[in-house]
Amino acid sequence: AGRMRGAWRLPALLVLLVVGAGGYPTPEDDLGPPLGVAWTHAMGGPAAGERTRPRVPCVDDGPVAGAPIGGMGAGTMGRTYRGDFARWHMRVGGHTHRPAAHTLFAARVDGTATVLSALPSHAVIEGVPGGGGSDRTHSRRVLPPDGTGGTYHALYPRSWYEYDPSALAPGGRVRLSQTQFSPVIPGEYRDASMPVGVFRFLASNEGTSPAEVALAFSFENVLATTDVAPVDVGPPKASWRLAPHALTHSAFERADGRVVGAHMHTDDVVYGTRAPSEPWHGGVAVAADSADTRLNVTVLPLYDVGDADSIESRFWRPFSAAGGFGGDESFDAAADERQNERQNERDGGIAAGPLSACAVSVAFTLAPGERRNVTFAAAWDLPASSFPRGVTWAKRYTRYHGSFIHRRDVPRGAAAPDIATEALLRADEWEGDIARWQRGFVQSAAKKGANLDDPPGARGRNHPGRVRDRPTLRRPAWLVSALFNELYYLVDGGTLWGRPLTVAGFAGDVEESEALTAARKGGWR
Repeated sequence: AGRMRGAWRLPALLVLLVVGAGGYPTPEDDLGPPLGVAWTHAMGGPAAGERTRPRVPCVDDGPVAGAPIGGMGAGTMGRTYRGDFARWHMRVGGHTHRPAAHTLFAARVDGTATVLSALPSHAVIEGVPGGGGSDRTHSRRVLPPDGTGGTYHALYPRSWYEYDPSALAPGGRVRLSQTQFSPVIPGEYRDASMPVGVFRFLASNEGTSPAEVALAFSFENVLATTDVAPVDVGPPKASWRLAPHALTHSAFERADGRVVGAHMHTDDVVYGTRAPSEPWHGGVAVAADSADTRLNVTVLPLYDVGDADSIESRFWRPFSAAGGFGGDESFDAAADERQNERQNERDGGIAAGPLSACAVSVAFTLAPGERRNVTFAAAWDLPASSFPRGVTWAKRYTRYHGSFIHRRDVPRGAAAPDIATEALLRADEWEGDIARWQRGFVQSAAKKGANLDDPPGARGRNHPGRVRDRPTLRRPAWLVSALFNELYYLVDGGTLWGRPLTVAGFAGDVEESEALTAARKGGWR
């Protein structure tokens, strides 16, 4: 597997222990990484001390890696310390290492738009020869490739990006950080199996005047190919390994409008005319939490990533100019009107080609000294796993289908928007659970003199039941880092967690799903 320096080289150490108690930390309190314990690397530059070429050509992607996003047995995607999404295991048992050109985060600070990646190729917007559109090139701003644009930290299942303010805009008065995680939490088997990732930003204005800030999350449609990964457009089009089905994109809202996003899906599966039977059958959703009324959230359900002019005019130019989508007068108004008529899921969505993507943006104003949180989610509902030889499997999370969906007629493979919604509504809870689980271990690697092995409010150093001559438990920082960071292999090592599909199909899980939903009076809601 693609390994990072230090912790990522050790054999997987499977140690799961719930530690600590207390209320959930606020996002502002909990976004910072545990320095000294988390694996750390500059966002870019060479991987110091690492080989430059994989020793094993099979699945070792070299030293540029990062903690994965995804649930146990549900498939994963990997974002490197440079900020690019490069490792694709969304097809369980498959492996694709291909930095995505259009799956990315971007920030706009005081009129300056920057892709939050140090991958040099992200600086160029180019079309695809044979893709049916313009193959002209356009340029855009990215983080410095030498690593001075920010710092990456990882303590699985969380990882952090801390961006240098001067790399985001001249003057450097807005500080931006991000944490990302999946709810891989001990004992919470339902949550740990969910195919979802949470991406939380904290922006703060350290200047003396208001600052205009916007964030965007763009995602390529990985369902166009049987690899369930960005299309490899290097070979001739006849060799693109395209999946044999129609694709549709649509905008959606959930939770009374609190959650808005875009859903990319296989048409016949999501609309209920075909039961999922292949790894690429289902949908992928990206969404943002718009509960804060000071946030302006806009959705771009579809843009063509095979056409450089489409990428620039429909995605990058509107975001760069206004921090959102739909307000640029240079759009093709007639085309926009045709798309708007069918862009919502209730209206059938928009037909998409194999080279397509969607995006969600959030814009806001920061007063001097103000801090603001913005949360995105990416979820996928790809219920089936199949292999060249053998049976088809239903992934573990599918048994909880009834507790995810917002209405009972949502078929298998169509729940990605609902899974993303749950992730956004429970992000505080999940991050708090992860922090409490890790707290005792992180404290045990702290400096001498700290109360290392007891969480706040629990047994202390002078507790009457404590053996006073027993030394306080201490662990080397490298060991604590390895204990958590090596757990990545539970989800990223080609893990399949599920059951073989029988003649009963996915209906074999209905009884358990309905029982869970009834017990929770409507599930997590």
